[in-house]
Amino acid sequence: MASDKIVLATLGTHGDLHPFIAVALVLQQHGCDPIVASSPQFRDDVEKAGLKFHSLRPAQEQLENDLAMSLPEMLRAAKKRPQIILTKLILPYLQQSYDDAMLAMAGAQLVITSSIALGAKLAAEKLGVIHIGVVLQPSVLLSSFDPPLLGNAPRLSKLAYAGGFGTTQAFLRIANVGAPGPSISSPDWTSTDLRSSIF
Repeated sequence: MASDKIVLATLGTHGDLHPFIAVALVLQQHGCDPIVASSPQFRDDVEKAGLKFHSLRPAQEQLENDLAMSLPEMLRAAKKRPQIILTKLILPYLQQSYDDAMLAMAGAQLVITSSIALGAKLAAEKLGVIHIGVVLQPSVLLSSFDPPLLGNAPRLSKLAYAGGFGTTQAFLRIANVGAPGPSISSPDWTSTDLRSSIF
C-alpha cells in the first residue's frame, strides 16, 4: 500500500504557519498523514492542532543569537530592506534546512512548501517527490500583468511599471538577472537555479 504521508514545509511567522496548519487538518480529515515541517518554535502550535511536527531550521532563537537581534528588530529590518529575508534569514541556513527537510520527507508522496522554504524545495527535487509551491505573499508573484510595488523601491517600481507591459516585463527580467544568487558548494545542487525558485 502506498504511503499517504504529505509534508507541509513552511518558514517565517505565524502568518506563514497557520494556512499550512489549516491545509494539513483538511488533509488529515481525508485520511492522509500530514506532517508540518517548520521552525522549532512552532512545535506547540502544530501539536496542539493535533498534527505531527518536524523541525526545520533556522529556529528563531538561532537567528536572534547569530544576528544579535530580537524578533521585532528583525521584522523591522526586513520591512525596511526585504532582501535581508533571503540574505540574512534564509540562505545562510540553507544547508541546515535542506538536511532537516530530507529527514522529514522520508517516505513522503507529496511536499507542499511556502515560498521561502528553499531547503525543502531542494530536498523534494533531490528525492524526486512531487512538489507543490504555495505563495502566501502577493509581492512574491512578479507578474508583468499585475506587478507588485517593491517594498524597498516603490518609486522605482512605479516608474518602471508606468510604461506598460513591455517595460514592466523588462524591469522584472533585469531584477531577476541582478538578484544575488546564493553560493552553494554541494555538487548535488548544481542543477538547481535558486533564483528561478525565488522569482
